[in-house]
Amino acid sequence: MNYPHDIQHEHEVIVTALFNKEALYKLIEYGDVFYNAKNKEVFKAMTALYGMNENVDMSSVRAYINSKDYDSYFVDLALVGTVFNYEFILKKLDMMKYQRQLMLYSQDLYKACSAGRMEYQDFINEIIEVNNQINKADISECCTMEEMADLDLDDIFKSSDYISTGLFSLDNRLIGLFNGQLIIIAAGPGMGKSTFAWNLATNINDTLFLSYEMERQELYAKLLARYSGVNSLRIEGKKCGDAEIQKLIPAIDEIKKNIRIKVYDYPLQFFRMISEIRKTCKQREVKAVFIDYLQLIDGAKGENKEDKISVITRTLKLLAKELKKPIVLLSQLTKDVLKDNRKPTLGDLRGSGAIGQDADVVI
Repeated sequence: MNYPHDIQHEHEVIVTALFNKEALYKLIEYGDVFYNAKNKEVFKAMTALYGMNENVDMSSVRAYINSKDYDSYFVDLALVGTVFNYEFILKKLDMMKYQRQLMLYSQDLYKACSAGRMEYQDFINEIIEVNNQINKADISECCTMEEMADLDLDDIFKSSDYISTGLFSLDNRLIGLFNGQLIIIAAGPGMGKSTFAWNLATNINDTLFLSYEMERQELYAKLLARYSGVNSLRIEGKKCGDAEIQKLIPAIDEIKKNIRIKVYDYPLQFFRMISEIRKTCKQREVKAVFIDYLQLIDGAKGENKEDKISVITRTLKLLAKELKKPIVLLSQLTKDVLKDNRKPTLGDLRGSGAIGQDADVVI
């Protein structure tokens, strides 16, 4: 199979990095973007010399490799000039690297499916993750406090950095849900955490709601009940009388006009869930993401349940920062706190101590 690559651009990137320290730092930041085997070895030599705080130039790299097999390679490399559009070429090679990975994983997926092996989900997760890397936002990863001090306070602490929950008592405690936060809402079974989260999502509007607990019909019934005053169980059970139906008609019109919430009620695998959150936040205005609930999410990597939950909460925290959105994640409490009938602590979050560590707010 012919994998996407550009040997000439690879040579140009290497030569430019050998003659320009800033270009070298940028290449090391990107990592191995090379297809050609000798270019890969030269990159390894460059990173090794850089790690030893040695000069990284043509002669030092050649001495480090110390192989006659590379004599003609370095002769050809000496004829290649540096380039001015270095970062553009580097990004192009980086994209080709991810395209090659996708092609390789796709082949593995085909083989796994053809052989009837069940681990095909692992390959799907890898493909989704590579795709996410391709589509990740190009943002500045660091700054100095001097740079922050040069900015206007109104620019740093914009009012849009948080959103109101629509509940005065909750906003009074939290101010609101801040962009980039992971917010945990924890409760025992049957205590109303799903309904509470759904109420928050409808208060905020323009939200994404991933429900592993309730189906779309139940969520819609609760929404109709809120706007009409008709009991949601009567709506679901089709027990509404004529008077109640008359109340539902304007409620339906109100929902059509004003409610903008996207709901997933299918139990998505973890990496698919991450992919759908990213995609939805790019395609439409999303103020906040709600996930109901943590212990029902399947497909995360880990040797045991605790490891898997740690991967989920850490990934969601990083995703909230990346998307600059609040992510509200529902969680169960341990049976002990319910049995003892006491005020819960962070240690009562069911599944892993990482839940409390990764969260910005726990309710």
